[in-house]
Amino acid sequence: MSDAKITPANVVIMVSGAVIFVASFLDFFKPFELVPGFNAPASSAWDRGLFVIVTLPALLGLLMAGQVVIVTFFRGVAMPSRLFGMTWGQVHLALGFQALVMMLAFLIQDIGTLEHGLGFWLMFIAAIGLFLGGIMKTRAPSGTY
Repeated sequence: MSDAKITPANVVIMVSGAVIFVASFLDFFKPFELVPGFNAPASSAWDRGLFVIVTLPALLGLLMAGQVVIVTFFRGVAMPSRLFGMTWGQVHLALGFQALVMMLAFLIQDIGTLEHGLGFWLMFIAAIGLFLGGIMKTRAPSGTY
């Protein structure tokens, strides 16, 4: 383990990244129960038909959390100070914003006879956390990742 401090921004990103990834395996959409006791199968973010677009926020969260874990706990690994001309705080802010916008889009879209499942709501809350973690990282001192 390194001597790097675990900042509040890093904790928020690590926890939110883990939650959004794990929640993606839970019910993203579930059928509206018209007849009590009759349940059609629900679908997770990894199901066919939802796979590419719905899994992207989960993958972004996993990527963000992975970068934070590498920088925080594996100091021997060399990471560039900038990625595509942006600081890591800016990268986290952009990825967190993208995850949040996508989850907001899933919230407001017409899903017909379906309801949002527990997986969706946990992913939505975690996307807010990723975005807030990105904001916190951009406000951190310039020497921190």
